[in-house]
Amino acid sequence: MLVLLLVPVVSFGQMEYYVSAESGLNVREAPDARAKKAATLSYGTFVSIESRTALKLTIKDTNKETGIKKLIEGVWVKIVSEKGISGYVFDGYLVKFKPHPWTIFTTVSEVFIKTKGTNLKLNEIDISYDISTNYYKKLNIGETIQFVPLDEELPNLKFRVIDVKESDNEGLDYKLYNVTAKILRNITEKYLSLNKEEIKGLVVHPPVIGVKFLGDPNVRKDINEPMLDFDNDGNPDFRFWNKCLIFKEGEGLVEGNSYEDNCDKEYGGTEILINNKWIKLVEFVPM
Repeated sequence: MLVLLLVPVVSFGQMEYYVSAESGLNVREAPDARAKKAATLSYGTFVSIESRTALKLTIKDTNKETGIKKLIEGVWVKIVSEKGISGYVFDGYLVKFKPHPWTIFTTVSEVFIKTKGTNLKLNEIDISYDISTNYYKKLNIGETIQFVPLDEELPNLKFRVIDVKESDNEGLDYKLYNVTAKILRNITEKYLSLNKEEIKGLVVHPPVIGVKFLGDPNVRKDINEPMLDFDNDGNPDFRFWNKCLIFKEGEGLVEGNSYEDNCDKEYGGTEILINNKWIKLVEFVPM
């Protein structure tokens, strides 16, 4: 660790960043690793940098999944968090937040529209779904969400949030919320002509204009692994993934083919593509 002392603080001007340290980022009362810890900011917390020092710091970081080690360089900066926590942090774990059609705070959830016994000509269509993500930001009543049907022939629909409740998060590494929403306007003719009991789709928040469902040509047609294309380039920007573990004598649990083998344990999650890097929004770990 390298620290250069006795350097003046430089005014930086407020700009929004978010914490990228998966285990959290310590806030200290002074720009020194030995200074008293004031708080720990969780992954994804928004902060504004109020000023930047010239006190340099180099940290050895180890990726818990790959074991790859790398040096992260940065300086001490004074910040204020979205909840008003103030102090000094190492800026090597801060990422500049750039407004973008989709971010790590975009949520995608599976949902069904029940058409049997529902008068689709009315504006009374409700949906209910769960949000599960590591990076949840408050979803407010009145906000708009977007329904993307898995049937590519159907147009997207918009709903308005009418209720948000926090679900039981005990034992989970991610946040879980239940949302109820009501359709904004009359459903389109293509939906009215369907003869289905329910329509499966994905809800995206905040809405991304032009988002499309992508099927996966590499799996059997009766297996559904939803993917979304946010920028209409034909490539996925959001995807579900799952893996299969099977028990083999003498080898223990090994990775198998979840479409052909009887899995002893399954795990998976969801990922979103940010700056050409896949980031896990949720990971379901086998028990």
